[in-house]
Amino acid sequence: MKRILLAWTEMAAAGLPAALHINGRTLHDYVRWGELIAERREIEIIAFEFGTGCGRGERIDWHVAQLCALADRVGRPLTLVIRGGGRKLGELRRYFAHVALIETEAFSRTIRRRRAYLTETGRLKWAKFLTPKGAPIDDLLAHNVALVRASYETSVKPALDLRQPTGRARRTARRDSEPAQPGLLRQLQLPGETRGVAPEPQGVIATAKP
Repeated sequence: MKRILLAWTEMAAAGLPAALHINGRTLHDYVRWGELIAERREIEIIAFEFGTGCGRGERIDWHVAQLCALADRVGRPLTLVIRGGGRKLGELRRYFAHVALIETEAFSRTIRRRRAYLTETGRLKWAKFLTPKGAPIDDLLAHNVALVRASYETSVKPALDLRQPTGRARRTARRDSEPAQPGLLRQLQLPGETRGVAPEPQGVIATAKP
């Protein structure tokens, strides 16, 4: 967690628009991140990765609930950048001022010659769309991007039970409940570690997944 914060600080100090990556595996991890972000108002944009294990099965619901609880604890508008987890946009938008989704399916489907369409119920589907050898696929990509965007904007997602915890996380000896260095982030003094943080970082530079 300290390395993540230092990397973000160095990029922000260099004037780059940067989002702080929230890497949380336990409840206490999220509590620590929330306390840190609440104290440091220069942190305006955070990022989360749903594209791997955090987006699977019931685990995605748990992480979404923790992110929303974090936003409540911080108590000021935050921007959230996510990769994957698009089906949870509805819940996340209730707690964050802005939510940006880095979406790669439209591109990957296009290069495999698939064309998006919406069913009568608004569900996104893909059909084969063969093209002549060497033919450009710019129009197909533009179509797919537009349809994927429309599917997210028009979909209605069920609300999660986001009841907030009533107390602070208890310290236990279990590996999934207690971090190895509980005071690490609070002990970190950013002015002494870096040249300073850009006062008003704006936006995020997002790129497609290779």
